[in-house]
Amino acid sequence: MRGSQVVLCTLGAAAVMALLAIVRPNATAQLDLRAYDELLRHTDRPSATDRVSIVAVDEKSIDEIGQWPWGRDVLAQLIERLRGLGARVIALDIILSEPDRLGAPRPSATRGSEVTSTSTDAVLAKTLGHERVVTGYAFMFDAPDADATHCLLHPLPVVQIKAAGQLPPSDRLFQPSGVICSLSVFNEAAGASGFLNVSRDADGVVRRMPLVMEYRGAIYPSLGLAAVQQLLGTQRMTIRATGDRLVLNLDGQTIPLDARGRLMIRFRGPGHTLRHIAASDVLEGRLPPGAFDDQIVVLGGTAVGVSDQVATPFDLSYPGLEMHAAVAESLLGRHFAAPPAYGALYDLGMAVAAGLIVAALTVAGGLLWAVIGTAVASVLVWQFAGWALVTRNTFFSPVFPILSAMLSLAVLAVAKVVHDRGQAETEKRRRQQAYRFIVQSLTSLTEARDVDTGRHARRTQGYTRLVAGLLAKSPRFRGKLTPEMVELMSILAPLHDIGKVGIPDAVLNKPGPLTADEFAQMRTHPRLGYDAIVNAEALSLIEDEEIVGLAKEMVFTHHEWWDGHGYPRGLAGEDIPVGGRILAVVDVYDALIAARPYRGALRHEQAVDIILEQRGTHFDPDVVDAFVAAEREIEALSKTLAA
Repeated sequence: MRGSQVVLCTLGAAAVMALLAIVRPNATAQLDLRAYDELLRHTDRPSATDRVSIVAVDEKSIDEIGQWPWGRDVLAQLIERLRGLGARVIALDIILSEPDRLGAPRPSATRGSEVTSTSTDAVLAKTLGHERVVTGYAFMFDAPDADATHCLLHPLPVVQIKAAGQLPPSDRLFQPSGVICSLSVFNEAAGASGFLNVSRDADGVVRRMPLVMEYRGAIYPSLGLAAVQQLLGTQRMTIRATGDRLVLNLDGQTIPLDARGRLMIRFRGPGHTLRHIAASDVLEGRLPPGAFDDQIVVLGGTAVGVSDQVATPFDLSYPGLEMHAAVAESLLGRHFAAPPAYGALYDLGMAVAAGLIVAALTVAGGLLWAVIGTAVASVLVWQFAGWALVTRNTFFSPVFPILSAMLSLAVLAVAKVVHDRGQAETEKRRRQQAYRFIVQSLTSLTEARDVDTGRHARRTQGYTRLVAGLLAKSPRFRGKLTPEMVELMSILAPLHDIGKVGIPDAVLNKPGPLTADEFAQMRTHPRLGYDAIVNAEALSLIEDEEIVGLAKEMVFTHHEWWDGHGYPRGLAGEDIPVGGRILAVVDVYDALIAARPYRGALRHEQAVDIILEQRGTHFDPDVVDAFVAAEREIEALSKTLAA
């Protein structure tokens, strides 16, 4: 290939990556987050500050002290004990929104002495007034809280700094519509409070925690930030916008946040990496004097039924209580991460530079040198990203430069094949045409709204290959399902739901049952997918009508029923193409085992039972038999491709 052709190919690939850097689709954002996870797991962990501990209402504490919730007088004793053991700040991951149901004070949980106050709430309020305590509350986003005016919250003493012509930083923050809080008597006595909300990324993993939110014209801190503020005695902070992120200044420390006010946490490991102490050990006096000297103590529950759990890069069952402690630990140790300022420009520049480097290596030494150079450069990019994260608390994503280089190599490899070899033999040409056909058809899905679409496509592809492979062994299908046809069906299977791109968001992502009109709209997706393939066919260079015809059949008939009650044409029995009959089974199975906003995922056995119940009505009996014969492989595949 001539040098000019190499440069044009790599510039084309770099242009695609530059567009992705500007548009920033969800898929690339998810790759960035996965890269961050890998860097966390394979780089040095931050050292402990030894200034944050967790006191947990765990199973042991409930066994020894009694069923949760405990009386407010018991909580008061616990807080007094923590203060006596040296705790500087006590942060409550507990919302005490109702008066104590246990009423009047009871004897001490540990010493039997009587409390003389007239109510347990008064006992706790008095204790909170004598200690440096931060109470918790939870913001709501779904609907305003009509009773929110009774909540006594403590706004952050922060000054907003903005450039001329820019909106204030508070306009970028999460803006809840309501709040659930503890009784005002507790918040007033404590003198400080913070929200308990946790922010999950699109894949359900917590990597970033909101540090500040805007509510009713004021900025409020998270529980972890409020605790650190109390520990440091900070009276004034500033927040300003810098590029595509926010910067919070706390006691001379610059804390980089994303545009929504979230802090990217450098976790030190899985749950219970931070120091955990049972609440009963504190109440029973089992700790030595000074056990919490000059520390923030986060108090909450980890027992079953008391706590919540979240997924983090290290742990799928990370205690929610520990999230707030992790925030405080990160702030005190300055162990957090942030993308570079103007991160989009960084990604854009690196994507273009990577493409040009691949072009230079190819011109100088050929495609092999470009491959070797890309491999070496990819390793160096990962090492640089790890070094920057550990030493500079900056997350330089390796995704865009590596993807740009790989895409450039792929484009060059294809161009070289076309240039050097011309047309391949018939079967290879069919495979390449099928690949191009899929790529052109799936191009319309770049605006898809469901992050699970890609996983669903991979799973149905694998299921189709398994079921069709077994079905091909029966005399009834042996002539139709050749090995080539089985492979082609599995390649085309991911196209079956492309018509859903034409369904409105309100219908496609509705978190509940559809109305009759909405269901009618949803039933149009096979026709929309069929039309998309027809349009792609008109624009492509596909010569094999068999590929196009099979794709149309699978897209258009995967919702037809064996007994004729399906849609869109009401076909029945052998009139339904075999590809549509196979997809009907595997599509329903994958939908049943996947969680939906309005229901949880079914177990594999439950899904199989439902399919068996509809054998001969919804599904071709022979296809169901093949599915059941392969159910163990299908179950294993569903777990392998779950993430």
